[in-house]
Parts: sequence; C-alpha cells; structure tokens
Amino acid sequence: MGKSIIHNVANKLVTEAVEHGCDAIMFEDLIDSRERLPRARWHHVWAFRCPVEYVSYKALEQGVSAE
Repeated sequence: MGKSIIHNVANKLVTEAVEHGCDAIMFEDLIDSRERLPRARWHHVWAFRCPVEYVSYKALEQGVSAE
C-alpha cells in the first residue's frame, strides 16, 4: 500500500463517520503487534501508525476525534 492508498482509506473512514453522525473513530491498541512480526519492524510504523495519524488529522478537520 502506498501513501495515496492510506490517504484514500483515511478519507473514506472519516467520510463514513461524518455521514453516520459519529463523533469519534476508535483504533485498536496494536502495541504488541511488533512482537508478532519481529523481522518486519518498518511494517509496524508504516502499516499501523501512518493510517492512525492520517485519520486523526483528517477527522479533526471534520470535528471528529480519533483515539
């Protein structure tokens, strides 16, 4: 997945939250996921943290919190 795909998914999540009147988007705590993928450390940052960061700032712009 490239950055543009992550941005598109983030946009769709925020749009759906707004359309359904949600005031928050919640993410699962994936803190221990790195231990399950010991040789794929960069995947953790890219595949988990980036989408959360993208959704968080996009949601904030629409008045929706992301936790």
